Amino acid sequence: MWEEPEMRLAWARRDITRVYRTLQRYGYAQQRIAALTGQSQPEVSSIIHGRKVMAYDLIERIAVGLGVPRGYAGLSYCGQDTAHDHAAVAAAPDRPVTGGARYAVVGLDTAGEFWEDIPEIVQVAVLVLDGLVITRPPALWRARPSRAAAASTPRSARPFLSPARTWDAVADEVTAELSDRTLVMHESDQMAVLRWHLPAYPPPDEAICTRELAETVWPDLPDYDLGPLAAHARLDAATRLPAGAATQAHTTALLLLALLHDAAEHATDPPGEPAGE
Repeated sequence: MWEEPEMRLAWARRDITRVYRTLQRYGYAQQRIAALTGQSQPEVSSIIHGRKVMAYDLIERIAVGLGVPRGYAGLSYCGQDTAHDHAAVAAAPDRPVTGGARYAVVGLDTAGEFWEDIPEIVQVAVLVLDGLVITRPPALWRARPSRAAAASTPRSARPFLSPARTWDAVADEVTAELSDRTLVMHESDQMAVLRWHLPAYPPPDEAICTRELAETVWPDLPDYDLGPLAAHARLDAATRLPAGAATQAHTTALLLLALLHDAAEHATDPPGEPAGE
């Protein structure tokens, strides 16, 4: 059921109204949906009748209750426990490379509006980290969008549009680059877009949203967008790459390393004492 195009589109958009209406067509009563998701029947009814669900925690609870793969809704696997798990790798950089230290950091440029339709990917960059070391520049693919999506692309981004290759022509190459690695992206919505465009890419057992990881490791910052976080972490090297998905991937990778470093330091602080003292 979750693989049906209509359901996948609903989850990629996080359109819970459409999810619930589709479940009803599969024979799910409102009481059953409520029991699975931990909601009341009136709350389920209000969502079916158009109330939008915007809260991340509620979307996560609904996805978990229904048994939906987290990646289908762009939900990462971040949080305090995940931060500590990855901090353990950062605290021991000489340990043998394991699955937890093999990352694929992804940057995307898209065309189209998310809430009107799933944006088309026009540029994707993948930067791999082995043992928390960046060994080469990001691999970069460009794809030709549809005419309608190209028309909505900002003029500054149009030089990145491929004149020849379609997304279908590059999807398998991107999937191969991501295989057997922990997916890292800055925004959870981007994970949903990537998953939608890579049907052959299985949802990873674990994915990292650096925005959410930053909220755990660096609480109380005024802004968790990628640019302000890069400035907070003093990632000056990120500005040396040309604009686009490659810069996004490279900056996200540097941000991940900074976050893991700080998380490892916090993990070694004596209990009950302020971090870094």
